[in-house]
Amino acid sequence: MNVQINDDLNVLEEERKAINQVKASVYAFTFIIGAILSIMLQNYTILIFIIPIGIVLSTVLTNSRTSKFKSLYKRIIILEIFKKLFSQYTYNPEQGFSYELIKKLDLFEKADRYISSDYIHAEYQNIEMQMSDIDLTKIVRRGKHSKRITIFKGQWYIFNFNKQFKSEVQILDSSFIYTNRHDFFDSKFNKIETENVEFNKNYFVFTKNDFEAFYILTPQIIEKLNEFKKRLNCQVLFVFKDNKLHIGVNSHRDYFEPDMDSPININSIEQKTLQEINVIISLIKDLNLEKNLFRKEV
Repeated sequence: MNVQINDDLNVLEEERKAINQVKASVYAFTFIIGAILSIMLQNYTILIFIIPIGIVLSTVLTNSRTSKFKSLYKRIIILEIFKKLFSQYTYNPEQGFSYELIKKLDLFEKADRYISSDYIHAEYQNIEMQMSDIDLTKIVRRGKHSKRITIFKGQWYIFNFNKQFKSEVQILDSSFIYTNRHDFFDSKFNKIETENVEFNKNYFVFTKNDFEAFYILTPQIIEKLNEFKKRLNCQVLFVFKDNKLHIGVNSHRDYFEPDMDSPININSIEQKTLQEINVIISLIKDLNLEKNLFRKEV
């Protein structure tokens, strides 16, 4: 590791400590105020309400600083790790997929809020891929009350392949409910089943062309999709459209986020990041994307 990286890591660690120090000071201040009020009013339940106020206040006061820290962390550490993995790559922590791109898939229920970040455009074994965290939520109102529901929160992958398809196929986790495909008889898609019982339990398949769906879903691909679901242990969505393969991993978290409570350790960070990146690599290997069926033109 060069001297510049070491200097950058030291700067990051000092900033992490400073942010946590501000939070600790706010916690202490609000607790003292709460304790004084409790003694004066002889009502110790005040502490129950004052502690959450301290948490919210500390978050508000450090939010901008924390965002800048995370951005710098990703540009320094994550980029350094990517250099070891990909021959060509672009990484932009603030950028993501547009909502229009996701909406055109006609897959999710309408979202009231959409956030996307940590955009990656890279090449691995001659396979071009894009990835980004996406977060879709909607507000559900019942009478006078409303609450925000998460439609999808996780990673979205896009792979190019050169096999031409006139139609489109959606392969959805059978437990995923926030989709436009609700009924067996869909006005836009047909719902089909394969001969693999486990696959039919794991996924629902919707297509505009039955022949193309069965052409894609070979017995080998079906087994790989079953294995992939077991390994990730979360909801997975696949969309074949416009000569691209979209894969959504509903992990309910963002990738590449720093642990604000732990000292910066480049070795442990690299190990954690490689584990997350290997999800991408495993997709390529498990679905045989390096083979000619999915290979981009070179």
